[in-house]
Amino acid sequence: MQAWDKIPDTAKDADGAYYADYTGIMSVGWNADKYGDISSLDDLLDPKFAGTVALNGKPAEAGAAFNGYLMANQLAGGDINNLQPGLDYFKKLKEAGNLTTVDVTNGTIDSGQTGVVFDWTYNQASYKKELKDKGVNWKYKTFPKAQVVSYYNQAINKDAPHPAAARLWEEYLYTADAQNLWFKGGANPVLLDSMKEDGTVDQATLKDAITIEGEPVSYTNDDSTRITEWLQNNWDKTIGN
Repeated sequence: MQAWDKIPDTAKDADGAYYADYTGIMSVGWNADKYGDISSLDDLLDPKFAGTVALNGKPAEAGAAFNGYLMANQLAGGDINNLQPGLDYFKKLKEAGNLTTVDVTNGTIDSGQTGVVFDWTYNQASYKKELKDKGVNWKYKTFPKAQVVSYYNQAINKDAPHPAAARLWEEYLYTADAQNLWFKGGANPVLLDSMKEDGTVDQATLKDAITIEGEPVSYTNDDSTRITEWLQNNWDKTIGN
């Protein structure tokens, strides 16, 4: 692949078995017309958010909820090895009557049932666009030192019936054209830093985009397994179904 050397070493297997393509950043989105500004997750303990804050599923079962939990945990003083602060935060949110376990859909957002949503930036961008057409000002933000990321990966099956076609497709995905398509959709493409340097990034998108600042919060497969097990053992007995 021509762009191989531009992919950060931390985002690819050294032998080429897999390689990252894009990620979202975990964020909080909300109806700014109804709730005003949100500066921190502690703001969500306010009674005005009664029954409307959605983690987007159970963190041991849903990817967005898992990563939303890690963001909240980080902001509460934890890290991927210290998970209790996040649970303490969501316990307070539940006791305040603000946490809802409703699964987030476009319908729950449209109706206002989920007025605050933990989700990936690329999903928030979609909500913002759809709601703008309905006259709703949907805002979303990430938080410094708690920008949780989880890259999707590309790979070619060793038994692919048409491996040359697969390789050609992979070449396209790592062109500026394809990477900018992900960027315009609200994601952070893996070649973003390289594209900034060589001037191929879409400048109009870059102007307003939420991008990774500094070192993001990430985790290994082993971390994911361990964290999921911890959440399975602790979420339901503390928060409930």
